[in-house]
Amino acid sequence: MLNSPATENLSSDTESHPLRLLIPVDATDATSHAIDYAIRRAQAGSAVKVSLLYVIEPVNSWEVLKFRTRQEIGEHFQQRSEIFLDEAAKALAAAGIASQRHCRQDETVHGILAFAEEHACDEIVVPETKSCSIFSCGLASKLAKESPGIPVVQIREDGRPLH
Repeated sequence: MLNSPATENLSSDTESHPLRLLIPVDATDATSHAIDYAIRRAQAGSAVKVSLLYVIEPVNSWEVLKFRTRQEIGEHFQQRSEIFLDEAAKALAAAGIASQRHCRQDETVHGILAFAEEHACDEIVVPETKSCSIFSCGLASKLAKESPGIPVVQIREDGRPLH
């Protein structure tokens, strides 16, 4: 179920628990749209807690494994993930929003959904898909189809929900 909060009322009950947002991160600028959404929610009065997640797809291609070990590949992507997670965390910190950075190796959709469930996230926030990347064509639809009831919010370039 592709869900989004009402755009007129972006605030949540700050006296209960904070709004736990999961923002998957990749190497594209599209992550910034989800960051903008989190900032907008906080500016509207919501207590926001953000988990940033970089998912490393398992590499099973013999063409790659012929030249690099799984450990070398994992270390490479772990180092790359730190760059993108740090960049996203800095943007949130500049807006006064604390975040936690996470990296996991898994298939993208399963990794995102498992993390969201394990960490009791209230929303999974992904940018509107216009080009293929980790936010592969149809990622939001795949997440929504397989989600155990956690809303998947697609975000436009201006940081507003798609629907």
